[in-house]
Amino acid sequence: MSVYVNNLTVNIGADFTQTYDLYQTGGKVIDLTGYTAASKLRKHRDSATSVSFTVGFPDRLNGKIKISIPSWTTFRLKPGRYLYDIFYQYYIVLFLRYFLIFL
Repeated sequence: MSVYVNNLTVNIGADFTQTYDLYQTGGKVIDLTGYTAASKLRKHRDSATSVSFTVGFPDRLNGKIKISIPSWTTFRLKPGRYLYDIFYQYYIVLFLRYFLIFL
């Protein structure tokens, strides 16, 4: 299991997108062909409720992913710190945990 942490700031009521390049240790691009992804946003780790958002693959061969949170989702959130997880699955599961701050 691999964990990567990245903090972001998102404005409430605004669309949000962020693109990432994923690399292996040593700098080689991760080929994401055949991967699937799921994502959840929640107030804290033990929250019983969560909101799903989009993880796309704009360039699988070159290890690019894009997360998207539409304005109708950010509009429903209260200001504060949130946690989001992105799960990638192929033959193994990679787990990424992030923190978001909504303004």
